[in-house]
Amino acid sequence: MRPLPSPVLPLTLLAVLAGAGCSPRGPCPADMAPVPGHKACIDRYEASLGPGDWGGADGRGMKAAALSRAGAQPAAKVSQLQARAACALAGKRLCRLPEWTAACTGGDASRKYPYGPSYEQQRCSDLPLAKQRGQIAPLPTGSVSTCRTAAGVYDLSGNVWEWLADTRGADEAAAEFRGGGFASDDAEGLACTRKTPLAQPVTQQRPEIGFRCCADLDAGRR
Repeated sequence: MRPLPSPVLPLTLLAVLAGAGCSPRGPCPADMAPVPGHKACIDRYEASLGPGDWGGADGRGMKAAALSRAGAQPAAKVSQLQARAACALAGKRLCRLPEWTAACTGGDASRKYPYGPSYEQQRCSDLPLAKQRGQIAPLPTGSVSTCRTAAGVYDLSGNVWEWLADTRGADEAAAEFRGGGFASDDAEGLACTRKTPLAQPVTQQRPEIGFRCCADLDAGRR
């Protein structure tokens, strides 16, 4: 395998650098950051799962709580219902679209990506970076040091797509997801906002879709 490009941090450094350069935690717990313009906190890292059975795609039987930590393999092949259950076990919930978008842009509409106004290849865990690495797969959370917001939220663009709480249809059978993934190389898919909605069945399980959790501000105080 080719050496990783310089923005990708060795796993041995992730624990040391996980909080380096992050803005003060403020009212949120250390593993979360405030969402600009919302009374909510968002996980700094895409969710990994703690010990326990994942249950079925319908969300029943989920025993593994969602975790927000650096250097972990992000959970994937989880349905929106499983993600919802895992967040609940952690005392959190799935992020709503306006919250996720505000966290990604930092509350600044001119910032179309977590890092700035324009798409930059390999700035996050996207397809160009995966091809350079020689492995088209998600990286451990927070591995790409250049893929973070000013508040210290990592991987909102690329790595794995992220399920949201928002559902579509009268029967709420489909849920939205955002952020692009390790196999994405289009500017819209990897952006904080998109012109067209993007949804899949709430029971869909795909290797490129994961999630992260949010919490109401009062619930986020620990």
